[in-house]
Amino acid sequence: MADRISYFSSKFHVFDALVIIVAFGVDVALHGIEEELGSLIVVLRLWRVFKIIEELQSANEDTLEEYEHEIERLRQENTYLRQRLNVSLSNADPMD
Repeated sequence: MADRISYFSSKFHVFDALVIIVAFGVDVALHGIEEELGSLIVVLRLWRVFKIIEELQSANEDTLEEYEHEIERLRQENTYLRQRLNVSLSNADPMD
């Protein structure tokens, strides 16, 4: 979710979203020869929507990969600490 919010913190991404919205409005408003240009705008707008979705998906995959690395690091640390604890317990004086 944070990636989605940070996506719109970029001025370029906000501009891109505005272009998509304006293009939709222009497409609805135009008729005749202008309608042909409107069709081109629709195609370009759809292309941008797919690119935005692709970018969000890529960001999510990167975040997932970071989490997987962190989980593996924590597992290794957990194993190491358990081994140290076992050594400490086995070296403890039973008379204590």
